[in-house]
This record gives sequence, C-alpha cells and structure tokens, in this order.
Amino acid sequence: MTSVDVITNDNYCIISSFIEDAEQLVIKVQELTADGWAVSGGIASSSSKLFQAMTRKTI
Repeated sequence: MTSVDVITNDNYCIISSFIEDAEQLVIKVQELTADGWAVSGGIASSSSKLFQAMTRKTI
C-alpha cells in the first residue's frame, strides 16, 4: 500500500511519503505542478520519510 500525504491551504502545501513510496511522491509533485503549484526548496528527509514543500500564487 502506497501513501502520499498532502497538507495544503490556499498557497502552501507539504507533501510527504515514506522513502519506499518515492515514486508516488514524484507523481503527486508532477500533478500539483501541472495544477499551478511550484516546488519550494529541495526535498527534505527525516525518519524514513521524504518531504517536499510547494507554493502557488493566489489571485
């Protein structure tokens, strides 16, 4: 079972997954990028998890 968590508000989100689910994390980042989100900084890791922050401009 793969798991990617997305915590979001209007213009900031954090995406996380376990290292084993890195491929699913990449897919989710690509989906959000196509929806107007931009990667903010590099990927971070802690306790076997990966984290990616993303932002978008609100109108």
